[in-house]
Amino acid sequence: MPLSQYFRRFRAPRIDRMLRRLRTDLDTYELKSGEQERRAAEQACENCTEKEACERWLRSTHVSTEAPSFCPNKNRFDVEDARRS
Repeated sequence: MPLSQYFRRFRAPRIDRMLRRLRTDLDTYELKSGEQERRAAEQACENCTEKEACERWLRSTHVSTEAPSFCPNKNRFDVEDARRS
């Protein structure tokens, strides 16, 4: 299993779900932002203190084009969203 798949599945599974909700995925994010930025985003997700709020947000059905305010990667993902525009 490639390291990126291991990380998504076992260490920070919310980051991939978050990015998919924001119309991208971790591999595409890495291609556009670089490996160091992807690792920093994964680390921020893993160390997040708002995991319960994140799970609630991810389970909700509202449509959103930006990460929630509590997300430690909000600035990263909002910049990524602007790049796609």
